[in-house]
Formats: sequence, C-alpha cells, structure tokens
Amino acid sequence: MFTSPFFTRTLSTGISVAAPLHEVWATLIDFATYPQWNHLLSNVESSLEPGGAFNFSIALDGKVLRRQSTLIAAIPNAELRWSGPRDPALRPLFSGNHYLKLFELDRTTTYV
Repeated sequence: MFTSPFFTRTLSTGISVAAPLHEVWATLIDFATYPQWNHLLSNVESSLEPGGAFNFSIALDGKVLRRQSTLIAAIPNAELRWSGPRDPALRPLFSGNHYLKLFELDRTTTYV
C-alpha cells in the first residue's frame, strides 16, 4: 500500500500467499533473502525499530537507486510500514506511507 499527501489517490495491491502468517512475516523481515523473491526492493537494511532507518535499493528502468526511509512500524505478524523517501528530490512523487499488512485467511494462507 502507498499513500501520499501530494496525490489524492491511494495505490494498493494484495496477494494471497500459501503459507502460514508467521512464515510470511519471517520472510518479510529476512532482508537478506529479498533478492530471491522481490525484484523491486533489494539491499534492505533496518533494525526494525520504529523511528529508525529503513534503507533499500530499488530497481527502476534497469537502474538501481539507493533510498533512505524511516521505519514507522514493525508489528510482528501484522504490519511492516515505512515512510519516505528522505531524498527531497523524490518526495513530491513517492512521499507517503508504504506498508505491508498481513491477514491470516486460515492456518495455511495469508493475505498481504
């Protein structure tokens, strides 16, 4: 999910994952494995402390850009949220809250 004060729209997408909630959460916070499944974000670094850094690389048009954001929330088995970017040049386009919310559909399926 992405929201921005600059735009009046909210962009969102979701997917059902055939895995228990705790496994999906473990994958989301295992930043070292992002290149195996996430083709947009890589080199994610965060202590998972709210107010701390949430830094990552993003692949756009064949270029890899390093970005710095701030972690808003890391609620185990529920939500990973960050704001940013800190880069003033990108704020008008990408500023806002970005988050992944997890919902248990049943013991073996999680909606993200």
